[in-house]
Amino acid sequence: MHSRSLHKRPFAKVAVATIFMVVCAKSIRRAGTRTPTKHDAIHKADTVAHDGSRASSKNARKSNKVDVIFYGEAECPFCREFVTEIWPKTWNDAEMRSVIKYDFVPWGNAYFATEVCGKGPEYSSEERACWFDKCIRTSPNLRGGGSGEELVVAEPELEASADADFTRNELATTSSHRQDKRTISTSECFKDHAIYQHSAREGRVDIYESCVKEIYNMETAVDFMICCEGKFMDDPEMDAVDLLENCTPNFSIADVVEECFALRGKQMEIRNAKATPDHPGVPYVTVNGNALDDARQVKDAICNELKTHGNGMLHQDLPKTCLEDDEVKSVEQIMVQ
Repeated sequence: MHSRSLHKRPFAKVAVATIFMVVCAKSIRRAGTRTPTKHDAIHKADTVAHDGSRASSKNARKSNKVDVIFYGEAECPFCREFVTEIWPKTWNDAEMRSVIKYDFVPWGNAYFATEVCGKGPEYSSEERACWFDKCIRTSPNLRGGGSGEELVVAEPELEASADADFTRNELATTSSHRQDKRTISTSECFKDHAIYQHSAREGRVDIYESCVKEIYNMETAVDFMICCEGKFMDDPEMDAVDLLENCTPNFSIADVVEECFALRGKQMEIRNAKATPDHPGVPYVTVNGNALDDARQVKDAICNELKTHGNGMLHQDLPKTCLEDDEVKSVEQIMVQ
């Protein structure tokens, strides 16, 4: 558990104010969580990147907007930092939002229990790597969206960089299952229960977030995520249902989301599992199909895409924050000279 205990606040549903709020980044404090360094800003999966850590840009969809996709899990401390502190700075900028097509996939480092790879009960990086290899990587027929829409899982390309050491180490320590030539049928890959990296609460919240996105809209889903993964999640006595009730403005929305969980929760998980590419850890963020080494640099990556590839936008029409970055860099260059 990466959270600190708070005194549980009694909450009456009638007292819940407008909860779809934008959580102030500076107001969120998490004991036991330090400021991530460049090397650990990715919450390592203990799993995974057997063929590399970077999603191929070949699968990036052509668009007039910059595609940004966040892959994560609800209780990962670095994912929470991205959701509640980093992404809102870009998302809440109206000019930036107008040039972004955003999506999120709440699955992260989870996997499904199987007879071949293992059934936990504790989270296992070996089991997860085995399941991904046998059920996702080598089975392109499984890569569907669960709703008739084909989702192609981007095949990562191994890239040598100063930050790639942990990827090579994981390659060395998580490849033993590849000696196992047993296969897993399509029906077996997703038949059993899911195993989450942190807790069952994490898995349920991930499904709630998927339900809100599908039933309502992205704006509502982002606000819901900010609330769920903010200060309320620091209270270990709050279960997923408590989080749902505290982060929805009225009873009817909570009921609709809970019904979605009951009727379609497993389907949501399967869809998210199929849509999650190979990755060294979470948060894993792609901008126009290119994975970021540091998710905290998402705004700079978006601006860079707008400047270098244009997306049909003139330089003077760029969001002000992108132009301000250019001005700062110009001043810094003059000072250096």
